[in-house]
Amino acid sequence: MALTVYVRKCWRKRSPSVSISLDGEIVLNAPMTEIFHQKGVERVLLLSDREQRKIAVQPIVKGDKRSYSVVYHNNFRQAFICAKSFLTDLGWDKKRHQLDAKWDSSLLAFRMPNWVRTDGAKVLPITLKRKTR
Repeated sequence: MALTVYVRKCWRKRSPSVSISLDGEIVLNAPMTEIFHQKGVERVLLLSDREQRKIAVQPIVKGDKRSYSVVYHNNFRQAFICAKSFLTDLGWDKKRHQLDAKWDSSLLAFRMPNWVRTDGAKVLPITLKRKTR
């Protein structure tokens, strides 16, 4: 009998990483969820740098009208930030992405993926300028 080695399709990362779900949620992996839970993070600000294609999640202590809530899974192995409007504004292609992140004790940052539409064209973020009177 010939045995074959099963190739693992799913990997657990011990370093900080995030996923963008099909529902428009930013999902934190277990190590990041543990850090957020230990710090008691309940709300975050979402930041973006469109020129360098970076997204950042900044935990805040007090409520802010611009903040998003962090929802923890029952076993505290994942946390979710509902950010559909934020991601759509950046040109999100409504697909799932898994991204490496960098945590520096006050900010979780990751690169914006190369979002591609179904017809193959790249989606570029739209920059709107406010009209002055």
